[in-house]
Amino acid sequence: MASGGDVDQLCREFFEMCVEKTSVGKKLTPADKKLAKSSAVKKMLQEGIGAKSDTVSFVDASVFSKYQDKKTKQVSEDDFMEKMFPEIAAFEAKKKKGADAAEELTKLKEKMAKKCEAEKAGGGGSKNAAVVDRLTDTSKYTGAHKERFDASGRGKGIDGREVRVENKGYVGNYKGEGSYDAKKK
Repeated sequence: MASGGDVDQLCREFFEMCVEKTSVGKKLTPADKKLAKSSAVKKMLQEGIGAKSDTVSFVDASVFSKYQDKKTKQVSEDDFMEKMFPEIAAFEAKKKKGADAAEELTKLKEKMAKKCEAEKAGGGGSKNAAVVDRLTDTSKYTGAHKERFDASGRGKGIDGREVRVENKGYVGNYKGEGSYDAKKK
């Protein structure tokens, strides 16, 4: 793993990545990337350190509100790293009974740094490829969905969604079209 300074730097980069992910469609300045809303902190905890729902609820209810700016409802990167993160580590250590808060802080920072390195290497979106492959594999479709695709997997369009009725013959439901002449001869 990286040294202490590198771990802190990677944690800060992951902070900025999570801020970018949660502010979909907005162009952020470097200063904007250093301020996180509650949703970005939740994403950081869940993805970065694998926090369970009790930790996320604790942080959202008490820790985030303690350190947020009252007007903007955001927390700065420095406040998160220097004040909130140690408090989160202390909460995690208390849950583990007998664990030291400083050791827990180091473990959490290392987890977040590993996640940051994985995101940088392009490991963040690998789950989506498997989902797309599963959903586009028409051989596994059953029932009415199976009828919407031909053997090659291409969609049949409107013919696959509607039952086309050809009203030919003597009456609407007559099935033996063209059989009268064959019997007569």
